[in-house]
Amino acid sequence: VVWEDSRFSGTHDDIALSKSIDGGKTWTDPVKVNQTPVPVIAFTPAVDVLPNGTVAVTYYDIRNNTPAPGLLTDYFVVHSHNGGATWSESRITPTSFDEETAPVALGRGYFIGDYQGLANTGSTFKSFFVQTNSGNLANRTDAFATTVAP
Repeated sequence: VVWEDSRFSGTHDDIALSKSIDGGKTWTDPVKVNQTPVPVIAFTPAVDVLPNGTVAVTYYDIRNNTPAPGLLTDYFVVHSHNGGATWSESRITPTSFDEETAPVALGRGYFIGDYQGLANTGSTFKSFFVQTNSGNLANRTDAFATTVAP
């Protein structure tokens, strides 16, 4: 299971993962899985596991944001082949998108949607995510799907 959590920094959300190997009776202590190199938020995670035990987690973060106007955001995937002992990261979005062009949800801020997901075909992961486009007032976000080979 994965979720956003500030326990690792005390100031911003990272992506936490906990696993159970006994059908959910007990769970491991949460570990940080996002590889964000600077202390910025990571959010909206999804997790899936291949039949061979490879685990993948997708998430957004703002590591590429700059002081310029806008809120540059990207979508990433980390995967582990050793039960979560180590993680490798890849960027899914080819370029950063400006989250500030997303619709604003009352009391929630910029809302790119909650239609993210991660599944698999048995040997690869299928990632589904949303990012903003040029900001057309009638349609400010687009959905994408991509194959992620670990």
